[in-house]
Amino acid sequence: MTTTTTATTTVEGKCGEGYGKCPSGQCCSKYGWCGKTDDYCFISKGCKSEFGECHGNNNESSTTPDKPNSTISDTTATTTTVEGKCGEGYGKCPSGQCCSKYGWCGKTEDHCAISKGCKSEFGECHDNNNESSTTPDKPNSITSDTTATTTSVEGKCGEGYGKCPSGQCCSKYGWCGKTEDHCAISKGCKSEFGECHENTTTTEKTTTENQESTIVKGKCGKGYGNCPAGECCSKYGWCGKSYDHCAVINDCQSEYGICSEEKLSIEGRCGEGFGKCPSGQCCSKYGWCGNSKEYCSLSYGCKSEFGKCD
Repeated sequence: MTTTTTATTTVEGKCGEGYGKCPSGQCCSKYGWCGKTDDYCFISKGCKSEFGECHGNNNESSTTPDKPNSTISDTTATTTTVEGKCGEGYGKCPSGQCCSKYGWCGKTEDHCAISKGCKSEFGECHDNNNESSTTPDKPNSITSDTTATTTSVEGKCGEGYGKCPSGQCCSKYGWCGKTEDHCAISKGCKSEFGECHENTTTTEKTTTENQESTIVKGKCGKGYGNCPAGECCSKYGWCGKSYDHCAVINDCQSEYGICSEEKLSIEGRCGEGFGKCPSGQCCSKYGWCGNSKEYCSLSYGCKSEFGKCD
C-alpha cells in the first residue's frame, strides 16, 4: 500500500495524519493511538488501515484480503487471541493474572476479586482476603497492594488497569508515555500510576554529604535539596528566576536558593510586573532586556527605572 505518511510515529503511541504509522503488528485506532485490542484493530470501530493493521470481526487482516487468516478453533483457546483480552472467544490469561468481569487480564482488585465478577475459568481469582478461588485449600502467596506494576492493556493505565512501566507517566486520559502531555502535572498526569513532572520529564538523583539533592529536576525544598546556583526556590518547591520564585513576599525559601526583596526580571523580560534587567542591560520600550540602540536609547523609549539607558 503506497502512502506518503512517515513510517514511524513522531509522538510516542500516536498515529495517523501528522504522526505516521504504528510499529509493525499494531493497529491505529479511530482516535489516533497505536495498540492491539479490538478497539484499535476492528474496522467496525474505525481502525485506520493506512496507518497500521486492521481486522474484521473474524480477525482477518484488512491489509491482506487475498490471504485467509489462520484458522482459530471454536473451542476455548489456552492463550488470549487479542493481547490483554480473556474469556469466551479469547481464552485464558497468562499465568498469575486474573480475567475481569469485562474480559481483561490483570492483577488489580478489579480484575481478581470474585465480588467484582472475576472469571475463574479464564485465570486466577481471589476473595476479599486475597485467597485464591482456584486453590481454596492452599493460601495464596501474599501480594503487595502495589502488585499491578504494569498495565493489563498495552499502553493503558489508571483505575482498573494499573501502573505504567518504570520511567513512564500516566496521562489524564489513562495512557502511558513520556511526552509533556503524559507527564506534566498541569495536564492532569496521574502520579499514583506513574511518574509526573512539572516542566520536564527528566529525573535525576544525586546525594550530598548531609542530604539528598534534587531528585526531580526543577524541584527544591525539604526532601529535594537546593536549586542550582543563581536560582530561587518558590513557596511550592520549584526552582526558577521569576518574581514568583524569588520574592520574599511570595515566601521564597532562602535555605534552598537565593531570594530577593525587589522584583527580579523573568529571563529576558523587564518592566511593570517583570522587574529590572540584569546589570549592564537596558529595558526597551516593549519590555525586553538587551544592549543595542533599540533597547538603550531614550529616543527609542528605553525605561531607565528598569535598567540602564544611554
